[in-house]
Amino acid sequence: MPRSSPPWPLGAALLGGFLAWETRAAEPMLPLRLLRIRAFAAANATAFLMSGAIFAAGFLVAQYFQFALATHRWPPACGYCPG
Repeated sequence: MPRSSPPWPLGAALLGGFLAWETRAAEPMLPLRLLRIRAFAAANATAFLMSGAIFAAGFLVAQYFQFALATHRWPPACGYCPG
């Protein structure tokens, strides 16, 4: 069994607990009824997937600099620093 599989059930359980908590909250962070609106749910899913893609691209670019171009680990990391 891969070492990365135990976090998946734990994450699913935590997500389920969060959703159960939010349904009972007097003032939830995000009213779950909003997710019944198709355009709102699609926009949130798109934003989530795009954020993940941007994070993955940044990670893969740093890996490319470090391993394919055989640079030290600091130049790719400092490339993301402002200024």
